[in-house]
Amino acid sequence: MTQAEQLCRQLGVPAARFHKEQFHTPAETDSGQGEGLTLRAARPLREFRVPVGSSLLAAMETHALPVNAACRAGVCGSCKTRILDGDYTTTSSMTLTPAEIAQGYVLACSCQLQGDVTLA
Repeated sequence: MTQAEQLCRQLGVPAARFHKEQFHTPAETDSGQGEGLTLRAARPLREFRVPVGSSLLAAMETHALPVNAACRAGVCGSCKTRILDGDYTTTSSMTLTPAEIAQGYVLACSCQLQGDVTLA
């Protein structure tokens, strides 16, 4: 969105004509009570501690893992991510096919981490 805004400014679009919506997932903070889990990224191999119940999208963004996110509501499918192993729940899979779900794909914005997870 920032790039689009910059381009509009460069093209001389008046600020009053430029409108945008922004959606975000509040950043999760570790309570310090030891209720964390390990998020593993397979490529490149890295590990992070994140709070239990964090959304996968928030955890990926917090730790600068590459992920696209547009609607942040489980509708657009842009945050489709593959989980190789782990404990999680999802609230939306509307843009995923049954084959993708069977292969471990989730919508990161609609995936809550419950235990250690390994991403593809």
